[in-house]
Amino acid sequence: MVDPLETRRNPNNDAPAAGYDHYCRIVLTGFMGAGKSTVGRLLAARLGWLFLDVDACIESTAGAMARDLYAAMGEAAFRSLEAETLATCLKQPNAVIAPGGAAIDMERNREALAEAEGALIVFLDAPFAALIERCLREERLGGSTY
Repeated sequence: MVDPLETRRNPNNDAPAAGYDHYCRIVLTGFMGAGKSTVGRLLAARLGWLFLDVDACIESTAGAMARDLYAAMGEAAFRSLEAETLATCLKQPNAVIAPGGAAIDMERNREALAEAEGALIVFLDAPFAALIERCLREERLGGSTY
C-alpha cells in the first residue's frame, strides 16, 4: 500500500513539504453557498492537488445531475450514495474534497471524517445573507440546490 505521506514529498528532497507533514487531504465543509467548490478549486490548484467535488463525482458516475438524482431517488437513497462517494473520496491522497452542504448531517459521514487519516477538516462560513444570495443565484443558473 502506498503511504499517502510519501506522495506529498517535496520533489527537491525526501522531507515532507513544509507545513504539510501531517495532512494529505483537506475536506471543506460548510453550508450550501459557503464557497466549498470555489475555495476547493483554488486551494487544490495552489497545492497542486486533486479537487474532488462530491456532487460532481456522483454526477460523473451516475450520468445525471445531483439535483435530478435527489428528486428521482429520494433523500434517503441519495444521501446513502453521497456517503459512499465521500468515503471513496476520503481514500484519495493529495486531494481537496468538497462534500455537499448536508453531508455532515449524517452520522455515517461524521464518523468517516473523524476517522480519515491525514485529513484536515475545515468549516467555511459566510454571513447568512450571502449564503441565501449565492444559493438563489445558483438556482437561477440551474445549479445544485436540493
